[in-house]
Amino acid sequence: GSHMFNSMFTYFQEPPFPDLLPPPPPPPYQRPLTLVITLEDFLVHSEWSQKHGWRTAKRPGADYFLGYLSQYYEIVLFSSNYMMYSDKIAEKLDPIHAFVSYNLFKEHCVYKDGVHIKDLSKLNRDLSKVIIIDTDPNSYKLQPENAIPMEPWNGEADDKLVRLIPFLEYLATQQTKDVRPILNSFEDKKNLAEEFDHRVKK
Repeated sequence: GSHMFNSMFTYFQEPPFPDLLPPPPPPPYQRPLTLVITLEDFLVHSEWSQKHGWRTAKRPGADYFLGYLSQYYEIVLFSSNYMMYSDKIAEKLDPIHAFVSYNLFKEHCVYKDGVHIKDLSKLNRDLSKVIIIDTDPNSYKLQPENAIPMEPWNGEADDKLVRLIPFLEYLATQQTKDVRPILNSFEDKKNLAEEFDHRVKK
């Protein structure tokens, strides 16, 4: 009776697997860095209206961003929504599984202090080689030093995805030992693309 309820409860608290990803592939296939990106309000934006129901817009440059960076990064799409809501959208973004190595969902978050956290330590990857791009500070609150924070995208056309590419390409091509000190050398990580551009021009 009560025992069963307790064990069910802990199951919902804890992600079902100790490691969210299998070990990385051997060197010729291994990308040097892992890029964990959120789906909602970063690559896509969904809106509900009486007339159309749910509609999802893809951010300008999303295909280019994923395609270009998949040359350099193991890309992990980590949705902030449950699989039943996000699976189809994730599938549409990369239908032939060319760019995204793994899809994770809210089910894979750690639930702690009332928030869902994307705990990078559970990825089975070296944290010195992991970058997370997210629009919710709670997502990366356990590893803020690995994060590139972004404002949530509201569906208005912009070029922010493409503007992130030069920095991310630089990181991946520099044989970076640890991404964290580099990320944290920026004064304002929300304006990282502009700040990096400025450094390059100098």
